[in-house]
Amino acid sequence: MVIGEPRVFHGEQFGMTFPVLVDYEVELWVPEIGKPVDPGSADRSPTVDVRQDALPPPGHCVPVLGPTTASHTRWRSCRRPPWKLRSMIGSGDMFSTTEDLIRYVRAAQDGTLVSADLLALMRTPHVTFDQPDRRPDGRRYGRCQRINEDAGLAPSFCRESRLTREGEPSMDGPFQLVGRSAQLATMHRRLLIDLPGHVLIAGPAGIGKTALLAQIAEAATAGGFQVRRCHPTASEHDLPFAGLHDLFGPDLDQLSAQLSGPLRRALRVALLREDPPRGGQDVLAVNLAVLELLETLTRRHRLLVAVDDLQWLDQPSRASMAFALRRLSTQPLSTAVVVRGAADQPLEPLSAADVVVELGPLSPPEIFEVVRSRLGYAPPPLRAAALHRMSGGNPYLALEIARAAQGLQPNVLDLPVPTRLRMVLEDRLAPFSPSCQRVLLAAALLSRPQLSVLRGLSGPRPVAEAVDGGVLNSYGDLVHFDHPLLAATVRDRATLPQRRRLHRDLVKLLHDPVERARHLAMSMSGVDRRVANKVEAAAEHARAGAAIATAAELIRHALAITPHDAVNDKVRRAVLAADWLSTIGEVQQARQCLDPLTRNLPPGNERARCLLALSWTQGQEVHESLAIIDEALAQPSLRPELEAELHLERAGALEINGDLVGAYGEASAAASVASGIPDDNLVARAATASVQTELFLGRTHPGSFGWPVDTLMPIRSESVYHHPGRLRAWVASWADDNATAAEIFASLVDQAHQAGDVYSEGGLSLHGAEVAVRQGRLGQAAGLAALGYRLQSDGINDQFPLYVQAHIAACAGNTEAAVRLASEGLRMARRAGDVIFAVQNLLVLAFASLSTGDHAAASRYSSELETLVEGMRWGHPGTYRWHADAVEAHLGIGLLDAATSVTSTLWEQADRLHLRGSQAIAARCQGLIHAHNGDTKTALECLEQSLSLLDSLDVPFEQGRTLLTLGMVRRRSRQKATARAALEQARETFANIEFRLWTQRADRELARAGGAAGGTLTSSERAIATLAATGATNQEIADRLFLSPRTVETVLTRVYRKIGVRSRTQLARHFD
Repeated sequence: MVIGEPRVFHGEQFGMTFPVLVDYEVELWVPEIGKPVDPGSADRSPTVDVRQDALPPPGHCVPVLGPTTASHTRWRSCRRPPWKLRSMIGSGDMFSTTEDLIRYVRAAQDGTLVSADLLALMRTPHVTFDQPDRRPDGRRYGRCQRINEDAGLAPSFCRESRLTREGEPSMDGPFQLVGRSAQLATMHRRLLIDLPGHVLIAGPAGIGKTALLAQIAEAATAGGFQVRRCHPTASEHDLPFAGLHDLFGPDLDQLSAQLSGPLRRALRVALLREDPPRGGQDVLAVNLAVLELLETLTRRHRLLVAVDDLQWLDQPSRASMAFALRRLSTQPLSTAVVVRGAADQPLEPLSAADVVVELGPLSPPEIFEVVRSRLGYAPPPLRAAALHRMSGGNPYLALEIARAAQGLQPNVLDLPVPTRLRMVLEDRLAPFSPSCQRVLLAAALLSRPQLSVLRGLSGPRPVAEAVDGGVLNSYGDLVHFDHPLLAATVRDRATLPQRRRLHRDLVKLLHDPVERARHLAMSMSGVDRRVANKVEAAAEHARAGAAIATAAELIRHALAITPHDAVNDKVRRAVLAADWLSTIGEVQQARQCLDPLTRNLPPGNERARCLLALSWTQGQEVHESLAIIDEALAQPSLRPELEAELHLERAGALEINGDLVGAYGEASAAASVASGIPDDNLVARAATASVQTELFLGRTHPGSFGWPVDTLMPIRSESVYHHPGRLRAWVASWADDNATAAEIFASLVDQAHQAGDVYSEGGLSLHGAEVAVRQGRLGQAAGLAALGYRLQSDGINDQFPLYVQAHIAACAGNTEAAVRLASEGLRMARRAGDVIFAVQNLLVLAFASLSTGDHAAASRYSSELETLVEGMRWGHPGTYRWHADAVEAHLGIGLLDAATSVTSTLWEQADRLHLRGSQAIAARCQGLIHAHNGDTKTALECLEQSLSLLDSLDVPFEQGRTLLTLGMVRRRSRQKATARAALEQARETFANIEFRLWTQRADRELARAGGAAGGTLTSSERAIATLAATGATNQEIADRLFLSPRTVETVLTRVYRKIGVRSRTQLARHFD
C-alpha cells in the first residue's frame, strides 16, 4: 500500500473551519491470479484481502473490502503486478489520521447485494475506485468519483462541507447541490478567483451538469461577475448564430451601439436584426464584433461565459466565440462549458480547459438526500438502496424512479421502471430470443449473477446472445447488466408464475446457502413449514455474519410462508424481523411484521413478546411506547425474562419522559427479576440501567460509580449501544476525563460498525461528537455528527442528532443555523414527550443567545430549562452544562437572585460528587456574582480558584471562558497589564478551538483593556481587508492601492490570523 502525501485544505461546516485531507491517493497492487508471490520478498506492502473471484481484468478494479473468510484468498501486495487497484478518496472526505484512512479503505462489506447496498447507503465515508467503466455488479462509477462526507445531513438545516485552500475564500451561501462540494469548490477557485479560468464539465445525461453550471453562475453573479449564458439544444444545432443570440440577444441594441459601423452591422445581420448585404455576410466582421463586445464587457466587470451542452452549439457561434476567447487570454474572463458524455470526445473546444470536471454517479447517501430534498420524503434505507442500485447513481433517474414508486408499500424493493423510460428499454430487449429472455430474467433475479449459473440454466448460446447484444457485460465469471434499469425492465415484464418457476430452477444451480434460501422462499406460492425452517436457518447464518439486511429479508420471507397454526414460529420470526429491521432503520416494515399478530393473538406471553417488539419501533415516541409496554405488562403469567425486558423498556421510556424516579424503580424491578435468570446480557442491561439512573439522580453511594460499571464492562451486550462501556464513557466525560471518554466511544462505534448495528453506531457517534465538542475539536465533532445524523434520522424524531449539530453550530459561531436546528429539535422533542432532548436543545438555544449578547433570550431559555431539570430531579451537574450560561444571562438582565440560586445548586452538586470541572464552573459563577455586586477582590479570588481547578482538565472552552472573565474583572480593577495577559490567553484559546464569536468577544475586551487585540487592524490592513470583504480580487486591490499582489496576499494572511477567520466569506461577515 502506497499512500501519497495529502494536500491539506480547510473545510467549512456549521460556520467553522477544520483541516481536511484532500486527494489522498492510495495504490493497492494485486498479483496475477494463480501466480505465486515470493513470501521472502523484502519489497512488499501490508497484506490485502481480495476475493479471488472478484479480481478484475486489466484496466478495471474492484473494492478491497471484506473480512478474511474461507471464501477469500489472501494476496500479498507487490510492486509490479499486472493489475493496479487505485482509490482516490475524493476531495472533502474527512480523516483525522492516516490510520483512519486505511481503516475505511478496508472497511467491512457484507458481500450480498442487499446488504452491500444497505451498508453502502448507511455507512460513511464510502470508498469509490478510479476506473474507466463499471464495478463488477454493473453500477456505473465515474473516474475519481468523490464521496461527500456531508451527504445525508438535513437539507433544510445543514449545508455541505465546503472546501477552501488556506487563505482563499469559499463560496458565499450554502450549496444547493448534493454531492458536488469538491467540484463546486474547484470551479469557484478556478473560474472566480484565479482569473482567467476555463472549466469543462462532462458527464452523462441527468448526472447534474446543468445544475452545477447554474450553481457556479449564481455564485458568480453574487460575487459581482457579469454572467453571459448560452443554452443550445439539439433542434438548434443547424441554426447559425443561435448561440450568439443567447449571449447577446437580450441587450443587443445597447451593446451593439458601442461597436463601429461595420462590426455593428455585421453582428446585427448575423442575429437577424438587419437584412444581409448583397455581397453576403462578413464572417470576420462578426468574429471581431464578438471579440470587441467581450473585451468591452471585461473592462466593466469580471465576466463568466457559461455554455450548456456544447455538443449542440451551432458551428458559426462556436467559431466566433473561439476566435474571441483566443485573443482575450489576459482579460478577467472565465468560461464554463458543459458537454454531454466523456470529456475526451472529439469536440472542438471553445478554449483550452484548465480543469476538466467529470461528474460521476452520486453515492447512496447522496441519492437519498436528492430524493429527500426534491420530493419531500425520506425513503427508508432499503428503498433508498434500491433507488441507488436502479439509477446507477444518476440523480435524474433516481427522482424518476422514486416518483414512480410513490404509493408503494415500503417493503416493495423491486421498484417499477418509469413509464417514459420503459418503452425505450422494452424496445431494446424485444429482439432477443425466448431462451435469451429467460437468461436475462435469471440474471435480473440473481443477487450476484455468474456465467456458470446462467450457462447451467440455458446453455452457452443464449448467454452469448445477451452478451453480444450488449445487454449483459461480463469478465471472468461475473455478469452485470449494461444498466440496472434493463434488469428492472426484464423483471417487470415477467409474470409472477414465470419468476417463481425460475427461482425454483435457480435453487438447483446455486451452492451458497443464503442465496439458495432466498430463491427457495421466493419460489413459494403458499405456506410450507419445512421451507420456512430452512429459510430461518439461512437468516440466522446471515445474521451471524453481520449481514443484518440480508437476514431481515430472509426472516421476512420465512414469516410469510409460515403456517398460521405455527403460532410460536410466527411470533419468533416476527420478533426477529422487527428487531433486525429496526436495527437497520426499517421501522415501518418492522411494524408491518408485528401488526397482524398484536391484533389477533390472545392474551399471554406471545402477545406480550410482540408488544415488546412493537415498542422497539417507537423510537423517541414516549407516550406511544409507554402505552404499548403497559399493555404488555398487563398480560397474564409473564415469563421472568420477558417481564424483566418489559421493565427495562419502561425504564428507558420513563427516563426519556423525564421521570427519573419512576425510571429508577423500573430499572430496579428489572434488575431484581433478572437476578434469577441465567442471562448475562439481560443482567448487564438491567444493572447498567439502574446505575445510569442513579448517576442521573446524582446519588453517590459506591454502586453509582464503582463496582457495577467496572464489573460489567467485560460483558458483551447484544446491542452495542447497551454495552456498559457507554455508561463508563459518560462517567469519564462528565468528570472531564474526555480523552478516556473519546477512546471508549471510538471503540464502541467500531464494534457497532463491525457488527452491522446501525442504530448503535449512529447513537454512539453522536455521543462521541458531544465529547469532541467538549475537547474543542469541532472538525471531528462535525464528522461524527454527520454520521450519526445519517444513521439515526427519520425526519420525525431527530431531536438527538439535531441537538448535536446545533451545539456544533453554536460553538462555531453559526448562531443562525444553531437556532434553526435547536428549535426544530425542541419542537420534535416536545411532540414526542422527550424531556431529555428538550433540555438539550434548550441548552443550545440559551448558549447561542448568550454568544450573540442576547441576555434576555438566554435567560428565558435557561429558566425553562431549569424548570425541566428540577422536575426531573436531575442531580448530576456534569451532564447538562447549563449553569454558567444561566448565571451570566440572569446577571446580564439584573436577575441576581436567580443567578445566586443556580450557583448554589451547582456548588452543592459539584461538591457532593467531587467533580473538579463543575466546581471550577461554580467558582467562576460565584466570581461573576461578586463582580456584579462590586466586590472585585473576592471575585478575583473565585476566578483564580476556578482557573486552578481547571488546570490539567481537557476542557479548553471552559478554561478560555474563565480567563476571559478574569481579564474583564482585572480590567475593571484597573489591573491593565494582568488583564491584557489573561485576555490574550483567552483569545488564543478560543481561536485555537475556533469558537468564532468568543474569539471576537475576547478581541473587544482586549481593545477595552488597551492591548493589541487580535482583531485590531492597522489602517493599511483595514483598507485591504475592507476591499477583500467586498469581493475584490488580490489583483484588483493591488491596482487600487498601488501595491503588488504578493503584498496584498501577505497582508490578508496577517489579517486572517488577527481576526480569526479562514476565508473571505468569513471576512465579509466580520465586517458586516
